[in-house]
Amino acid sequence: MNLLERRQALLGRATAWAWLAFGLYCVAVVLGAPRIGTGVAAFAVVPVAVTGFMLGTRAGVLAALVCFPLNSALLVLSLGVGWDVITRTGGLPGSIALIILGGLVGSLHDLVRRTHDQHRELLLVYERLEAQNTMANRAIGLARATLDAADQAMVVIGTDGRVEMMNRRFGEIFGVSTDDVVGRPAAELRGLAERTIVDFNTFLAFVRAADDTQRSMVIVQRAPVARELEVSSSPVRGPSDRYFGRLHAYRDITRERAVERMKDEFVSIVSHELRTPLTSIRGSLGLLASGALGAMPVQAQRMLEIAVANTDRTVRLINDILDIERLESHSIPIAQVRCSMGRLMRDAVETVQAYADQAGVRLLVEPLDAEVWLDPDRIHQLLTNLLANAIKFSDDGSCVELRGSRCEAEVRLSVADRGRGIPLDKLESIFGRFHQVDASDAREKGGTGLGLAICRAIVQQHGGRIWAESRGLGCGTTFHVVLPAQGGTRQD
Repeated sequence: MNLLERRQALLGRATAWAWLAFGLYCVAVVLGAPRIGTGVAAFAVVPVAVTGFMLGTRAGVLAALVCFPLNSALLVLSLGVGWDVITRTGGLPGSIALIILGGLVGSLHDLVRRTHDQHRELLLVYERLEAQNTMANRAIGLARATLDAADQAMVVIGTDGRVEMMNRRFGEIFGVSTDDVVGRPAAELRGLAERTIVDFNTFLAFVRAADDTQRSMVIVQRAPVARELEVSSSPVRGPSDRYFGRLHAYRDITRERAVERMKDEFVSIVSHELRTPLTSIRGSLGLLASGALGAMPVQAQRMLEIAVANTDRTVRLINDILDIERLESHSIPIAQVRCSMGRLMRDAVETVQAYADQAGVRLLVEPLDAEVWLDPDRIHQLLTNLLANAIKFSDDGSCVELRGSRCEAEVRLSVADRGRGIPLDKLESIFGRFHQVDASDAREKGGTGLGLAICRAIVQQHGGRIWAESRGLGCGTTFHVVLPAQGGTRQD
């Protein structure tokens, strides 16, 4: 066997080894282990490179060494063998076919590798999405269970006017199921509301209001069970301030209202029963203290003065209780007439001027020269209560200001002092009955704890609003009152 024949035999064995490696690679790919197949195919580069070096095929050796990191061993093999066949035997057609086959096999290898990597990435994405979906479903289930466990009835009206969701308590109060309500336009539930709610038109206006504030009202339900419900409506917004609709929550206050009425009736009866004997006691103590029945010892005179002062305070307390009871029960209708707001403001200042002088407090008034429709007696009581309260908690030498302004169809009154101020967490509770910022105020400052409650009742009777502003203790307080200039009706 001559040298050419030995070279051709060696080349044939190397080619057979390469095709064997290719076959193993294909089997590994089919079995789902392309990396093992790639390793086998890459291993075929070694005999090819050795054979190429022995045959002097520099192109094959160079291609094998350069392309080995690219995992394209079969393409390297085909190029090396094809080039060697061309240069040694002159078998041009077969070599070209072998080169083309090598290119196709290399491309197929790269395609399979990329497909496998993409499949693995998609599998990871799917697993992440599956985990997120599981967490989302758990959060939805927890939110659903939380809403159903709430004592309040809740329903959400979406931006398209359809009912987005309701909880179990809503179905219990109104006698409906989820299938009857969810997904339907809220307008189709009009018949249900008319059958169950007493003052349906007022409730309808409340629901249709499209502003971005939180509101509340009290409704009376006639069916399926007679109840009193406190309804609150608030906008529902997402984390990015996206508007989803409005949440309407219904709280059963039937028992609370019944207890409150019983308490009011009890207080009213007791007050009426105490008023007559207290008036007689006050008259008798006054006669004794004035010396009309003869001079009294100094110690006895002091005791009489204390008794007269405490009797006066008790009479004021009873009168305030009766006033607020009549205001809140509508037993005293407001008599709105045309009057001058500036005149009312000046009269109120004159009423409390002596009290201010005694406390060393200056009064500053900026009257509003405007004609309004109000109950002058009730507004006078409102202003004198606010001014007296501001004077009571002002320091000697400070100033209390009463200002008025007009904005379109409303008038705004403000009473500002530079006293001790009100804690931020008590700006709303101070309008409750018998509420004091400090428990010692009743002893040190006097008063019944009903003044601000009476003010709120008067303002609500006129269809207005009242609130307090303060930056905290030591920063003073400003009370704001807004009233309709042309008269108004009570707002619950």
